[in-house]
Amino acid sequence: MKPVIAILAAVMIAAASSAEKPKSIDNAAAAIAIAEPAMIEKFGKAEIDGERPLHARFVHEEKKDAVWVVEGTLATGPKDVALFGGVVIAVIREADGRVIELTKTL
Repeated sequence: MKPVIAILAAVMIAAASSAEKPKSIDNAAAAIAIAEPAMIEKFGKAEIDGERPLHARFVHEEKKDAVWVVEGTLATGPKDVALFGGVVIAVIREADGRVIELTKTL
């Protein structure tokens, strides 16, 4: 039994060490590709499909705090109809591609 445990432990350690390291996000398409699955998981595919196209913009005051902000598009109605609602917003850390905020505006 001990050899089996030792082999399983070795496989798990090897898998953990070969896991991909987080990568810096260097363009809007990459930011959207990271944000979209998180948005769909939290708000549902139908909600996100209704807010396409998604847009990303790079925001930073200092390089260490740089983020990508990915936002949905507010639906438009007929010329004389005012629409109310908000859009989904994801904030992604530029340095490692982690989603650090996921919300919806009112």
